Amino acid sequence: MLLERSIGFGHGRLAVIRLSVAVHAGANISPDHWMYCRNAAFLSNDTELHQLFIHAFRVSQEHECRTRSTIPHESAKEAQ
Repeated sequence: MLLERSIGFGHGRLAVIRLSVAVHAGANISPDHWMYCRNAAFLSNDTELHQLFIHAFRVSQEHECRTRSTIPHESAKEAQ
């Protein structure tokens, strides 16, 4: 995965950009990758990078909410 490669090489700015692309593609991002990208974004002085990270996070949350609303819950399965 390109995001892992960017993180591995310590390319924080590129990692945040790749995180955004991955999120928009519907990829599942590990908590460690989120943390790395959050730190990279907010340790930089680049407000556009901050905004890119925030937008990616919001998109991931929206995607997660939509996914949860379409997946049957365990209690609904048990009731059948």
